[in-house]
Amino acid sequence: CRLLHPQPPPRMPPSRLYRSRVLTEAEGGPTPPPESERIRLPQGLLRRDAELAARHVDLTEGQPQRLLIVAKDRRKNCVVGQRYPPSFGNQFLASGSWLHSSRSVGDYFTILAQGRSNSFHQVNRESPVTSFAQLGLRPEVAAAASAAVGSDRPTLIQCLTAGPLLSGWNTACLAETGNGKTLAYLAPLLSNLLSLPEGVDRSRRCILVVCPTLVLMRQIAAAAGLFCSQLGLRVATADEAKREAELGVIVGVPERINDLLRCRADAGAPLLPTACVLDEADCLLDDSFVDGTSALLGRLFLQTGEPQHGVPMGAQVVLASATMPPSLEEALGSGLLPSDSFARVATPFAHRPPAQSAQLFVRASRDTKRALCLARIRRNLKRQLPTIVFCNASATTKELADALGSSDAAALHSGLRAAQRDDLVKAFSVGHLPVLIATDLASRGLDTLAARQIINCDLPGFPAIYLHRLGRIGRVGSGGSPFSVAYAAERFEVRTVQAVETAARLDRPLAHLDTNLSRHFAEKAASRAA
Repeated sequence: CRLLHPQPPPRMPPSRLYRSRVLTEAEGGPTPPPESERIRLPQGLLRRDAELAARHVDLTEGQPQRLLIVAKDRRKNCVVGQRYPPSFGNQFLASGSWLHSSRSVGDYFTILAQGRSNSFHQVNRESPVTSFAQLGLRPEVAAAASAAVGSDRPTLIQCLTAGPLLSGWNTACLAETGNGKTLAYLAPLLSNLLSLPEGVDRSRRCILVVCPTLVLMRQIAAAAGLFCSQLGLRVATADEAKREAELGVIVGVPERINDLLRCRADAGAPLLPTACVLDEADCLLDDSFVDGTSALLGRLFLQTGEPQHGVPMGAQVVLASATMPPSLEEALGSGLLPSDSFARVATPFAHRPPAQSAQLFVRASRDTKRALCLARIRRNLKRQLPTIVFCNASATTKELADALGSSDAAALHSGLRAAQRDDLVKAFSVGHLPVLIATDLASRGLDTLAARQIINCDLPGFPAIYLHRLGRIGRVGSGGSPFSVAYAAERFEVRTVQAVETAARLDRPLAHLDTNLSRHFAEKAASRAA
């Protein structure tokens, strides 16, 4: 009982504990002992005790104390609502010594799940909408949305996004992973498409959805197809669209959509999209993709200002992602699109790990990390627990799959053909493959309700990537108790752990999310060369 409901230490400030004034002998105080009999405490010990005393729990009176973090060292436990002094530092972290002490190997802590998904419980607070029919969508679109998700209740991001898009605005949409962003932009954009006035040639009108990987392209196409089939609209990938006409939604990576636009223009039947969506916009606008994305946008007549009387003056642009730079100007770059043409919508829990997922972090050594990871995978295989294992390199995924030697585990990486990757994703999604060992090819591109556990055999050096990995579990519509395990051996892995723990303890979004990873690597290489 005491473990579940720890009592807070006394709220006595360090000044009263260690710096109270002692009365002199003349003022009636005690006679000081001789110099030889005085007990002297090391100053470092005094400072440490003062820091521990400062870790008082400052809670509203009567608020229940619910554990947030449980650590191997119980002094590092944390309850929900615990407050820290302004001088917060690594001394308050369970992982605080992981960078500098070899004795920390074997240490661990868990960030506990805090109830259900935040996707719905903020809806009434942020928006009074309780059904798709109240979003202002066309009736047939609202009915199709309800049928597609098996519920009439929209998520918060679906409520927030509908208004600006139906009003014709370009929109930047930021929400935590697994919250229904695809439907959040598709439903209002399709409602706009179906509301085009009579006499408009609809044969070349469509919605373009651009994404960074072929795996994600097929996932979006499948989800959009399920939704659009109820509206009598067809969905195709960019390659399929070269052979088909009158499509509602076209999905593809930048290069293939560029080829499609060029081919249709050369054939004298250019596409006239009503909207262009950049799904995983932060990735598409970073240095590795921005040239292809810019070339694609340059072929379209885009809306660059405010809509007039609710009518967009060109193709609407939608930026959708779970992570985004602090400023829209930084995301768009110079001259790509004016940032003031965008409405901005974001959920309160963006840039935070999902509240419904528990996260275990283990300090391992380079020698033991692989063995610990394999042992946990084997336990999950015995339980047939759907698990995604993330590694930083393709070679590691192959090594783990070979070491397991089981037909119930397979490696997913960029070295496989597209058809092979699709087969593995499908097998995992339908339950035929319990364990999928993947690189970050799957951190953004795997939309499945099957996964129950994430194992980070390698942690990424960037918290943004960790958020996308964690988003593969605890998605809207999934069941069970999502759980994540991460093993940290390298210094960059420990820094990611400390960033996540700091955000959890201070109850704030992850700080300094660097989403332009290509630029970061280029700058780092340049600094080493200099």
